[in-house]
Amino acid sequence: MNVKISSRQSFCTYFVIVSLSLGMPNLIIRDLGQDFWLAILVAMVIETMLGFFLYKMGRAYTNQTIFQYSKKILGRTLGKVMIGIFSLYCISVAITLTQILIEFFASMVMPETPRYVFAIVLLLVSTYACSAGLEVIMRLSEIIAPFVLGSFLFIMLFNIGNMEFDNLRPMFQHSLEEVLRGAMLPSAWFGICIIMGVLMAYHNNPKDMYKIKLMGVGLGILTITISMFFAIMVLSVEVGSRQLYSVYILARFVDVGNFIQRMEAFQIVSWTAGSFLILALFHYAGVEGLKHIFSKKSRLFLGISIAVIVFVFAVFINPTTIDKAVFLKNILGVYGLIVEICGVFLLFIVYVLKQKFKVVKKRSSNEQ
Repeated sequence: MNVKISSRQSFCTYFVIVSLSLGMPNLIIRDLGQDFWLAILVAMVIETMLGFFLYKMGRAYTNQTIFQYSKKILGRTLGKVMIGIFSLYCISVAITLTQILIEFFASMVMPETPRYVFAIVLLLVSTYACSAGLEVIMRLSEIIAPFVLGSFLFIMLFNIGNMEFDNLRPMFQHSLEEVLRGAMLPSAWFGICIIMGVLMAYHNNPKDMYKIKLMGVGLGILTITISMFFAIMVLSVEVGSRQLYSVYILARFVDVGNFIQRMEAFQIVSWTAGSFLILALFHYAGVEGLKHIFSKKSRLFLGISIAVIVFVFAVFINPTTIDKAVFLKNILGVYGLIVEICGVFLLFIVYVLKQKFKVVKKRSSNEQ
């Protein structure tokens, strides 16, 4: 493969993917209040496990994406079914992200602008980036990641004076069942890092990919967790849980000597840039997967086709703000988690069984 991506680009990409979970933190706070961090811990364990499975398969099938070694592990027919499932998953992530961005801009930034305008602009640029190739998308991550991290740090730094530590009490008021139920949504969101199954094939040093992923995801989880603590301490659980974009609200609170104010514009730019990176990446991954099913179709045709599908779902089947919580929990939380855990786990189990079968077969042949 001629395309090569670096460890720094991979690290930045994983960080951006995890940290830009628009609207998700508030839904977790709404369910678990001050115990939200317990759900984050559960999600982190699941993500670590999925990353290990992908790493082991990626090392065994060097320079091959999850779409390529799915066919080798499961066989031609079942492999194509798995490729289709993973491809649809990538497209569904792109749809979900586009819907969230449209909702954010339509409700918080430019409410009088038609939704389809945001979708057209996002998908045109995403299709262009997708056709330009993975290297171009990954280079963007090195520019966007420091900007995203800086926006979080800036907002939290200048909200220290607004903190009320009493808002963090009481803790440990939810049962294990409630925590596990609340962990579904963050587990599904962190789980979209199964994009590692695509990126590892292009990494210039694949043996370091698991370590790089843990570092990038870890920094993203740390950033989002601290921002959620700030949301509770500054806004309280009651107010924070009712706000879909609490970090955006915190940006409005920034006031340094009546000179630096209204920093939400800075947050909008960082969120838009980061979300575009994720959208372009999953748009590309969707094309990569479908290319193994529709091999005679060009990448440009598949890229445009996916953009049209995303546009139709994002604009015409976009839930209202009232339904957003239910939509995210049921679609991203349930469907996403099933694909991430069951799909990757099934693939890994079959891979392990085949490896053991090869060892037993080799041993028996040597004994003969």
